[in-house]
Amino acid sequence: MDDATTGEKPTVGSWLIVGHGSVGLVLAERVLAAGGTVLVRDDAPRVRPPQHDRVSQVGAQERVAASHVALCVPSSVAPDAAAYVRLYVEGRPMILDWASAPPSTKVATAGPTADDWIDVALLDSLDRVVDRPLLAISGMRSVAATTALRALGFDVDVAGETVGQAAAVKLTRSLFMKPLEALVVEFRANAKVLDPSGVAWRSIQQNLGRVFADFADVLVTSDVTHAGRRTPELRHAISYAADQECASPVAGSAAEVLARLAEHWADTAAVTGHAVDHILSAARPAFQR
Repeated sequence: MDDATTGEKPTVGSWLIVGHGSVGLVLAERVLAAGGTVLVRDDAPRVRPPQHDRVSQVGAQERVAASHVALCVPSSVAPDAAAYVRLYVEGRPMILDWASAPPSTKVATAGPTADDWIDVALLDSLDRVVDRPLLAISGMRSVAATTALRALGFDVDVAGETVGQAAAVKLTRSLFMKPLEALVVEFRANAKVLDPSGVAWRSIQQNLGRVFADFADVLVTSDVTHAGRRTPELRHAISYAADQECASPVAGSAAEVLARLAEHWADTAAVTGHAVDHILSAARPAFQR
């Protein structure tokens, strides 16, 4: 993407990606596509890094230099990842924290390096192809971060100049999206018994449109893998809302549904990659009285 003021393409630079799962992979692929270089710090990457001459693995105690650092780790290990960056990354790179965590956790993780810290909230699912995934970001260097992330093909909205504000956006979104997932999986699994003809679901699809119908399938297939992670994330969102004196009874019920599904999937033969109808049939026991 060209810089809006000069018409020149911004320099992508080098990106150190700490934690290589689905988010790390998407980020690495976009950095490579834009002409940058990628360093990966992960002893046991959940997703194999791209095989490319501009991708290098970094050892646990190896000192490195990079223009940007992306923390793509679970919130539980974000403090350890931040400590690693402070010890082994030279200079003052821009640090982008992609962890899904409450605002207070983001602030604590940033610590004394908050001036260089960007709170990043991914607001699109990576379980479907999205040309320009939407991000909310916040932090003192949000303008520079916006340029860097747009150069990688992301759509970026700035939530503010304070670390934690982007996290608040993601938690607020979770109060809608995760209950929607619980509702879609619960309804469609039960509807296979209540309405074998499928007319009720076809009516809903007709009323809400093709985009919703396609996304509803994504919610079903991704629930198998992510219900366990989404349950605590929704509970964080409910707690955040309660702190702002906002009650979320629907979200509270949805958290229990997601927890039930997470437990069910843990005890069920693998259905990842199966067709939606097969997954819904496999989900039925989670809703049997």
